[in-house]
This record gives sequence, structure tokens and C-alpha cells, in this order.
Amino acid sequence: MKNEKLQEKRSLVQGNISLALLAFAFPIFLGNVLGVALSWCDGYLLSRYSGDNAFAGLNVGGVLISLGSIFATAFPVGMGSLSSLYFAQGNNEKIRKNFCSSLVLSLSVAVLIVGLTLALIDPFLPLLNLEKGTAIYESARLYAYVAAFSFFGSTLYSFLISYLRSLGEKTMPFVLIGVDTATAIGFDFLFLVACHLGVTGVALSALIAGIISDIVGFVYLLIAHPELRIHRGDFHFEKAEIAKQLRLSLPLALQLTVISLGGFWIQSAIDGLGKNAILALSALGKLTACLGLFGNGLNNAIGPFMAQNLGKSQAKRAKQGLNIELAMAFGFSILDAVILIFCYEPVLGIFVSEINGEILSYARL
Repeated sequence: MKNEKLQEKRSLVQGNISLALLAFAFPIFLGNVLGVALSWCDGYLLSRYSGDNAFAGLNVGGVLISLGSIFATAFPVGMGSLSSLYFAQGNNEKIRKNFCSSLVLSLSVAVLIVGLTLALIDPFLPLLNLEKGTAIYESARLYAYVAAFSFFGSTLYSFLISYLRSLGEKTMPFVLIGVDTATAIGFDFLFLVACHLGVTGVALSALIAGIISDIVGFVYLLIAHPELRIHRGDFHFEKAEIAKQLRLSLPLALQLTVISLGGFWIQSAIDGLGKNAILALSALGKLTACLGLFGNGLNNAIGPFMAQNLGKSQAKRAKQGLNIELAMAFGFSILDAVILIFCYEPVLGIFVSEINGEILSYARL
């Protein structure tokens, strides 16, 4: 009875559609805010304690490994839709089996992506139009090599958050993001301010924070969801189920990776314009990361919403939810454009120690 009441509370298959989407999206929005706060902390501390070259190198290095990191973290998200469907059906056995196979697939992808990323850093770095041996080049290279190992933790982190959301959890994914952010910021102060490790410190902070938040997430699952504790037979995978998971995960991961490929070539073009252009793009990247936060929350909410409603054979409600989500996301995108126009110049002063006319010109573009 307790589990049934909890399932009903987390259900997205009843009540006002707009309120259900907003209620589910709001904790995701708050989590996104924490992620941006961490990004700003990384950039601010790095620029103040390690200099503009390290700050620019962090951004370039992040773009360099973005293809791998985006694929690794996006891959587990698609599989969460199946858990949402099984959750709506009340099928705990299928949820457990989906959890096990999703976990194995996610870890396998993480191993593959880490290996590929480490192998491709040096061949891909010259494509970013940086002169070999310069401070920005070396900072980007160092950051990329250390940060690549954080893919293991970030993949599990993405897997856990996606899985919890598929079960209708609103609060705990936000708590996990909070644990990750607070831990990473704490280690930022240790590694950047006290130890002056530069871009290596940023990468190590993310790696350690990911591991700690993963441990917290798995412990929570064991305690809060005893009905979903793994049985030995849950690791007997069915080919049909694996095929479903791959059909949901691979297109999403590939789509986002292709989009990030565009960012890679934009970074390459910017790098060719020199240090001032790189600094302008790096600083404004922090601002643009703030934009679209609530729209992103809505995008993450619509997946579990549609999966649960389709699982209950409520196709009409699922379609209505999608239309409402698109309308709300469009409205927030207009607001984001207004913020960008009025806030870009103050943001430059936070991350760039000396702003000149050329940096301002690039920022306006």
C-alpha cells in the first residue's frame, strides 16, 4: 500500500498537465542552476589564480573533449524512458532488469569513450588552430587528458539521475546535483586557491565530485527503493530489451554529439582569430550556459511525462503535454535572448582581467 501511494504521488498520468510539467521541471531547473554555478566558480577561480591563459585553455580543452563527454552522459538518458514506462505499469521486475542492463551498457560506453578520447586528443588538438607550445595549447591539452577520466563518474551520474527521474523522483536528482556541485566547489578552492593546480585542479575536482555523488546515489537507491533491489536473475539480459535500449539511447547520444561537433568547428574558427577572441568566447560561454536553463528542465521533464502516459495508454494526454512543453520552451527562449543582449558586457568583467576594445568587439558579435 505504501509503495502504491508513493507511486501515485510521483505519477505524471493525472492532474493538470502544465502544473505537472512545471513541478517536474523546476527541480531540474534548480539543478541546472547549480551546474552553472559550478562552471562560473571554475572559471572565476581559474582566471584569478592561474591567469587568462589557463581560463582560455579550460574552455578550449572542454570543447576538445566535448564530443566524448556529451555522448557518454547522453547515452544513459534514453534508456530511462523504458523505466518510466515500466514504472507507470507498476512492473518492478522489468524496472530492475532495465536498471541492470542500462548500467552495464552505460559503463561499457564509458570505457569505450574514455579510450577513444585519450587516443584522439593529440590528433584533434591541432584542428583547433592553436599554435603548439603556447600556454593556451598546453593548458587545453593538460585539461583534456585529466578530464577524460571523469567520464566514468559523469556517465554513472547521468545514469542515476535519469533513472531516478524515470521513477518520478523530483527531489533526489536535485540533491545529487547539489552534492556534486558543493563537493566540486570545495575541491576547487583546495586545488585552485590553496594548491594552484590550474586546469588540472578543475579536472580533478570534477572527477572526485562525480565519484562521491555516484556513491550517494546508489546508497539512496538501496535505502529508498527496497522493492527495486537487484536479484541475481536481473542480470540475465534479453536481446529484445537490449535492442530497445539501444534504439532509444544511440539516436539521442549521436544527435547531441553531432550538435557539439558544430561547437568544435566554431571554436576552431575563433582560435584562429587569436587570444582576445578566445577570451571573449570563453567568457560569454559562461553566460550562454545560463540561458535556456528552464527550457532544458522542460525538455528533461517531457520524456518521463510521455513515457508514463504512453505506458498508461494515454496517447492524447502525452500529445497535449508535448504541445504545452514546446509552447513554454519557446516563451523562455525569447526571455533568454533579451538577457543575452543586456548582460554580456558585465559578464566579461567577471572572467577577463583586462578588457580591451577588441575583446568587446568580439563579444558583441
